[in-house]
Amino acid sequence: MSEIPSETPDLSPASLHFQILLAGTVIFLVTLFWLTDLPHTNTYETRAAVAASRIVIGIRILGCYLAFISVVLGHKVLQRRAQSRSEEQD
Repeated sequence: MSEIPSETPDLSPASLHFQILLAGTVIFLVTLFWLTDLPHTNTYETRAAVAASRIVIGIRILGCYLAFISVVLGHKVLQRRAQSRSEEQD
């Protein structure tokens, strides 16, 4: 009897890194727009205070996103180096 091969998609590491970056980007954008949405207020002072705090939140979110990107890209580079070293040893 012949065995039926399982049809699991062969995802390359580059494809996985792209999917992780894409998911992180979508989460970043949703979070950024959700947290920086300014409420409707009547006074200029209240609006300015809320806007200043939302700007700080936006900068923090941007920092987290940049850290996320650097970790994913760093993992990709380290994985590529480890793979090239293992190919050199063979």
